[in-house]
Amino acid sequence: DREALFRAHGRFVETLGGRYITAEDIGTSPADMEYIKLETDHVAGLHAGAVDVAVLSTAPSRPFDTDRLDLRHLIDDHMFVALPTVHPLANRRVLRLAELAEERWVAGSGRVEDTLITACLRVGFRPRIELVAAEWIARQGLVAAGLGITLIPSLAVAATRPDVVLTALHPDDAPVRAVYAATPRGLAKPPAVAAFLDMLDNAVAELRVQINERVGQSHVPG
Repeated sequence: DREALFRAHGRFVETLGGRYITAEDIGTSPADMEYIKLETDHVAGLHAGAVDVAVLSTAPSRPFDTDRLDLRHLIDDHMFVALPTVHPLANRRVLRLAELAEERWVAGSGRVEDTLITACLRVGFRPRIELVAAEWIARQGLVAAGLGITLIPSLAVAATRPDVVLTALHPDDAPVRAVYAATPRGLAKPPAVAAFLDMLDNAVAELRVQINERVGQSHVPG
């Protein structure tokens, strides 16, 4: 029962007496926030008018509430397979997850469902997690050392070490996440918000250049 879950969360937030404020995030919806508001006033978000702009991402199967939000598309976040340079598949331009079923994996958690590699479950296999590292830098080091492979979103590509090969994952195997700047619909945008949105556009343009420089235009799925 989704309502019961979020109302329980609201009651817990209320016990903290304002020391914690909850807000809409990935995996929650405006309706969820309304459930929480039934139990506590310590909730903020775009719909409450407490936030002028937020950067949000979602998969195509979970669209945002465009009746209440104005969405400005920033970038599509593709997925890449991180491989050691000596890996037999390191020269491939695009990989399917099924080709990686026998690989050793490096992940941020020992529970597959809590990681990016949960996409493996959707194509019919449970990946064998050999090593767990919470930090991106540590995971990259383990991959570079030949101890396993992992998945990296394109938004993190620019920070990937040069001794790791990045190969595009076919988008049918891992739905592309669309990233948006969201503002409340029907409210006048302060000048600072318009300036911030322009800054976001410029930052995304720079990010696209960095991604293409790192993996090559031909390696980015269309």
